[in-house]
Amino acid sequence: KEGGAEDDDEDDALEQELDVDEDQKYAEEYRQRESELMQSCSEEEWRRYESMRRSTFQEGGLKAFIAHAADVPASSLTKQLLFTVRGVSKIFVGEIVDTARLVRREWKDDESEPLQPRHIREAHRRLFLVGNIPAARKPKLFRR
Repeated sequence: KEGGAEDDDEDDALEQELDVDEDQKYAEEYRQRESELMQSCSEEEWRRYESMRRSTFQEGGLKAFIAHAADVPASSLTKQLLFTVRGVSKIFVGEIVDTARLVRREWKDDESEPLQPRHIREAHRRLFLVGNIPAARKPKLFRR
């Protein structure tokens, strides 16, 4: 039995070493991809990318929103679900903002000014028309 315990320790040590090697490999690939991205972006695009990466939705507000929208108790929402919804939300907001910036440019509005609600509404309308935003369900007034 003692020999088996030593083998297990050796296996654990080897597994940890492989995990460290894998983590280092991943980190190096990540740095390389980020470097390539940085070289292909303008300074403004890079600042926007960094800002997007650092941004997040507050867990409490997101949890309350999902619980209300799905009509489930907030305590039943898992961390994995919140993580996934955060990621999808960031993508959604990014699409809205990018489309709103295009709208602002098409309308020849001053690009040094912040996006206006009319740009965002038009971006939402366009994304809805092409099917990137599903139709909202209207609540029924009377339930059976």
